[in-house]
Amino acid sequence: MLNEQREMTSRIPIFVISTLLVASGCTITQTGNPVARRDADPREMCVVQDPHVNDTFLPAYAAALGGKGFSTKLLEPGAPLTACPLTSTYYARWSWDFVAYMSHAKIVVYRDGAEVGNALYDAPKAGWGMTTRIYESTESKVATMVDHLFP
Repeated sequence: MLNEQREMTSRIPIFVISTLLVASGCTITQTGNPVARRDADPREMCVVQDPHVNDTFLPAYAAALGGKGFSTKLLEPGAPLTACPLTSTYYARWSWDFVAYMSHAKIVVYRDGAEVGNALYDAPKAGWGMTTRIYESTESKVATMVDHLFP
């Protein structure tokens, strides 16, 4: 009986540690380095279009920028980062878990061609995610990213 208790007690920490390790990899990561605003900055953000990104991202990004007081000027793919005083690029990827959802995105803001801020959204793989937040709308996720860029 005593040996059975010891064996069971020794398994509990392994189970707890394993569960914590798996759960720690199941959180959504949202980080950002805010853009230090200057009085001379224009209220127009030029956005280099990425034709490989789902069509829902760019309207969500433009709307979120509008909420921060920016107008949006779209630039052709491959346009130089110096095309405007403030220029932005973006990348996003979708995954599938019953429905398509934005699983990864990055926005970078440049001032005169030099990076001045960025925001990242990264969700766990669907099967390993212990959160339903991965199913939030693209608009909500992008708005949070823009909030990181322009607090």
